[in-house]
Amino acid sequence: MTSASALRPPLAYRSATLLSLLNSLLLRVEGLPIALLRPLPQNFDAERDDVDLLISHEQRSRLLEIAFKATATEHFHFRVLQSCAEKVQLTFWDERCEESLKVDLWSSFSQIPNHRRKAISAERLLALHAGHSTAIQKGPADDSILLEAAVRLRSDIEFCLLILHLVVRKKSLATTVTRERLDSAFENLKSFSLTESPERIDGLPELLQVAESTRFSNVLSQQHVQLAESHLFRELAKADLSDAQPFLDFRKPGRTICRARRWIAQQAPCIVIIGSDGAGKTTICKSLVAACPSSIVPMVAKKLYRRSLIYRISTGLAKRIGIERGLFDEQHCIWLTLRAATAFWMVSVWHMTKQAMRALLKIKRSRIMLLDRSIAGFLIQDRKSQNPRLHPQAESLERVLPPSTTVLLSVSFEKLSLRKQEMSYLGHQLYQRMLFEQALRQSPVDLIVLSNSGNSDGAVRSIQSILKLDYSLAEAEAKSQAESAA
Repeated sequence: MTSASALRPPLAYRSATLLSLLNSLLLRVEGLPIALLRPLPQNFDAERDDVDLLISHEQRSRLLEIAFKATATEHFHFRVLQSCAEKVQLTFWDERCEESLKVDLWSSFSQIPNHRRKAISAERLLALHAGHSTAIQKGPADDSILLEAAVRLRSDIEFCLLILHLVVRKKSLATTVTRERLDSAFENLKSFSLTESPERIDGLPELLQVAESTRFSNVLSQQHVQLAESHLFRELAKADLSDAQPFLDFRKPGRTICRARRWIAQQAPCIVIIGSDGAGKTTICKSLVAACPSSIVPMVAKKLYRRSLIYRISTGLAKRIGIERGLFDEQHCIWLTLRAATAFWMVSVWHMTKQAMRALLKIKRSRIMLLDRSIAGFLIQDRKSQNPRLHPQAESLERVLPPSTTVLLSVSFEKLSLRKQEMSYLGHQLYQRMLFEQALRQSPVDLIVLSNSGNSDGAVRSIQSILKLDYSLAEAEAKSQAESAA
């Protein structure tokens, strides 16, 4: 069993701060243990390295929800990227977006060379954890920190997963990082073999020989792969959690559609700003356009359906009989959403055409559409009440919308009530959660939860840093002042 000292990397303070935030969030997730898929490297750098965690699907959803609720009061930002069912990439930023930490959340392990269409669920692998946590330790000379909330898988299981990962990803064994991981896995397995009897874990001596041979080889043979798979399957069969279900599950379909939508998002990039009334959507949109005048194409979401001639005639007739436009919109939100989705697709296709023309003319600068509200947000009814509700057909209609990058403004109710006194605490919480869940139902998922605790300029700078937009607010202001002086 690996000692805690071997797990502790000499982290810088900035890395320790972000890991401490991650640890705090993980400690709030109840249920099964959460495991580190690989130990943090000795020279851990948050800008270069990431954290791989094995977590069940339910706990992963719970972790995202906890992080979302915490942004309003703990002042940090995070981004969720997901293009397949088994992995979510979660990136944290501090309030000023000066430091970041990337975390990969795996709900299953699908890197099995001889079973490419199958995967092992996190629940089955977590049944083989080492039974100890990597407790937080701070030394007097540095600010090293470990994830108290994460456990380690057994060293033999950890080694098998590493071998399969290297083969599937076609990693070179000659790189420093890979050699460090193999040497560390061998030492961990060697220590583990001294404490475990061969009778309890079959094939442990043979696995140790394979681990030692990898230290002097730059190639993983088919024998290495076969032995790693056999050992892993044998141990999973011993700890099988069900009586009838096999421990290998078929991978969920839908990757082709997700890849196609991701290609569309790359060709017609769009940023959608969402949040409760009073969260600062309009102000941030205007500031972002001012900061990036050559990169942003602003759009008003409501105009995607209110410019329709049929809509104008219908609302005109409704107004004559005493029906307010807001009530009319909610009663006909299905048709309005379909119309807005069609208009949005037309705009996206036209935007892709212009991007292609710019590429032919060798104009490298791309332009990003900016929407001040989500089209899917039309399907949330009674959003200003204490009990907002989602239309029953909302989830099916959300699938027809073009993919986009969603920026959800997270604001505490205390700050929001200063701007919109008609909003109730319960109504605000429910509406924000519905927007959050809507964004997570996208395919692919690209969601940024932004803690809008300061002014709009700070939020714009954070969006620019996260999305790596080219123009800064200071440059835009200098350009405006120069034009005014001229």
